[in-house]
Amino acid sequence: MDPEAFRSKMSGLAFGNVMAAAARNYQKEMLANDKAQSSSTANEEVDLDELMDDPELEKLHADRIAALKKEAEKRQALKRQGHGEYREVSEGDFLGEVTGSEKVICHFYHREFYRCKIMDKHLKSLAPRHMDTKFIKLDAENAPFFVTKLGVKTLPCVILFRKGIAIDRIVGFQDLGARDDFTTMTLEKLLIKKGIINERKCEEDDEEDNGDGPNSRRSVRSLQAAVIKTGSQSDVILSNHLLNMYAKCGHIEEALKMFDEIPQRNLVSWSALISGCDQSGEHLLALNLFSKMKLDPNEYIYSSVIRACAALLALKEGQQIHAHSLKSGYSSISFVSNSLISLYMNCHICNDAFSIFSSNSELNSVASYNSIIKGFAENLQPERGLKVFELMRERSVVPDPFTFVGVFGICTDTEDLRRGIEFHCQAIKLGLDVTAFIGNVILTMYFKCNSIEEAEKAFDSIEEKDVISWNTMITACSHSGDHANSLKVFGDMMREGIDIRTDDFTLASALAACAGLASIRHGGQIHGHIIRTRHDLDIGVGNAIVNMYAKCGNIGYSNLVFDRMLHRNLVSWNTIIAAFGNHGQGRKAIEMYEQMKEMGVNPDSVTFIGLLAACNHAGLVDEGRAYFNVMKEIYGIDPEVEHFSCLIDLLGRAGLLEEAKFYIEKYDFKDNLIVLGSLLSACTLHRDVVVGEWVGSRLLELQPVTSSPYVLLSNLYANDGKWEGVAEARKMLKGSGVKKEQGHSLIEVKGMIEKFTVGDFSHSNAEEIKGILRNLSWAVSQVSL
Repeated sequence: MDPEAFRSKMSGLAFGNVMAAAARNYQKEMLANDKAQSSSTANEEVDLDELMDDPELEKLHADRIAALKKEAEKRQALKRQGHGEYREVSEGDFLGEVTGSEKVICHFYHREFYRCKIMDKHLKSLAPRHMDTKFIKLDAENAPFFVTKLGVKTLPCVILFRKGIAIDRIVGFQDLGARDDFTTMTLEKLLIKKGIINERKCEEDDEEDNGDGPNSRRSVRSLQAAVIKTGSQSDVILSNHLLNMYAKCGHIEEALKMFDEIPQRNLVSWSALISGCDQSGEHLLALNLFSKMKLDPNEYIYSSVIRACAALLALKEGQQIHAHSLKSGYSSISFVSNSLISLYMNCHICNDAFSIFSSNSELNSVASYNSIIKGFAENLQPERGLKVFELMRERSVVPDPFTFVGVFGICTDTEDLRRGIEFHCQAIKLGLDVTAFIGNVILTMYFKCNSIEEAEKAFDSIEEKDVISWNTMITACSHSGDHANSLKVFGDMMREGIDIRTDDFTLASALAACAGLASIRHGGQIHGHIIRTRHDLDIGVGNAIVNMYAKCGNIGYSNLVFDRMLHRNLVSWNTIIAAFGNHGQGRKAIEMYEQMKEMGVNPDSVTFIGLLAACNHAGLVDEGRAYFNVMKEIYGIDPEVEHFSCLIDLLGRAGLLEEAKFYIEKYDFKDNLIVLGSLLSACTLHRDVVVGEWVGSRLLELQPVTSSPYVLLSNLYANDGKWEGVAEARKMLKGSGVKKEQGHSLIEVKGMIEKFTVGDFSHSNAEEIKGILRNLSWAVSQVSL
């Protein structure tokens, strides 16, 4: 046996075989051939150990392993960049997705058009097969800039981008003959023909289906091959089983092909295919198949097509099928009725849904009650949903976890704490509160009702907390102002180990807590953790890091993180604009605003709050006034109290008090405490008693709940020497019963946040602190100035 021939054979073996086993199998094959030859011919033996140690052979396989690993890493890198998956992007993210990318297929769609859902379905099916292409979609209704710029008039449509430039309007439904039932294969061939995506070899499809489980495409194909070999294709029972397997596994194209090959289809054939299409999201295809049926449908087919109508919001077609099921006598079957309830609830016809529920005495299952409760909650009729729950309890139907998800959702939306506590008690009796599934919704309910103590108890009662449990608790503490406790919960989560992995929402919430505490130490640690564990920075996390550094006073780091973000959305720009504004760098904030517009990102209300605040801190009166005016004139954004407060404060600081008064009267903000308070503060600063008295009288009529207006008015009179006015303001303050809010300071000591409040000496180290202050006072008294 020639060693060179042996190496050649080994080089052709597939990766993953054990080298020694492959060598022995090959040797056995060669020995068998040798025995068939003349016995006088001496067999040439191969030393396996020597071949195993052969450096050339080792290098051959090492190179193959390295090449496969490199290819796998390349595919992972492409996937992280958004290739090979179909994603919806916001208008702010659009340019970041298409710029610099070699090939991007963008689907411009309109939510109300059914045909958009067809294109959606096919692009979603195509995306995983083409790792060299990004598949993204953008709602044309919310993207007027791009729609106008690209001349998109026919929806839906697909446009090919190369490195940010739209080079071709690829396909609309008119190009496909205005058909709603074209296949993924048809669309793929069209895209390949136009050079949008590369034609893939069959081995890539095999890579996707390399599982050995019963649900893999390969397993079903092997069973189908066995049926063909035995000549059993005409057996409708076997064919139906194969069809059902393809359909239930989501391999709809194979199921359709199998369906077409069945010579005599029966009701089971139609039921398996229609049900599979519905479960795989091919709702329109399910309806098309139903319309072509010559046989009378059964209850399973009715249930599937009604669910398809519910998903498509196809009320007219659903009502026709409802009438058909009534004539056939299947509408009273429980799962058909439940599908009808879902249809009418999805189409916002709640009374019809409830009529079906009330008229059918057999609908006493928990699933039926859950459908009604969920439907009323989604249609903003919470009281009716709760009445159905009470009816359920009266009929002794035991609620399941999905029932409690519905009723706790209602309590959360309505902030009904009393009823939420009642349902919590019932969940405890049934032993459901200790599960993460129910414990998380209980936790959310208490959090939205501002009952943090009860939220902590609910959190502690969950036996196996998941990442949603931890995220909800971190967010609850942060939103209630207890940022230190929020970071403590985050630390506890990290100490849980590998069972609980932080996600992007966890990190963004923890960074928000660091920003609330202005703790750059903790924020920097979390940032370091992100760098070590995340290959790609999520936009939301990146925005949180930018905000954290800005709130902690390090605008340089904030700007650096922003510059290194590969993808930015509108929130990113708003964050950096506000950051520069709060640090007094108004010109830099304006510069970022101009860059944002050049990138095609339209500002929103929050953008102008940041801009006006930046102009206010930097004293840019003309720029601030201009931005306030264009906000409504160009972008159609009505000014809110935050915008107005910034403008009034800006004009007030510049001494333009009459102009500020003019704006207040023009925009009818005469009754807003914040706006009037800003102007009164400016009057005190510039000693303008005339405008100050006008503002003060308006403020006092509104009966403010803080002491600030009284104190400002008193200071205004004192600056002008009007002591009677000072006495009157102090008297009104005393008579109002309003107490001045005590000031406090926060400092960080060895990673712990310490709070000191005026007049509060309850701190554990109060005596030690007072001793240090006495020493400092003595030292200062010894210094001669």
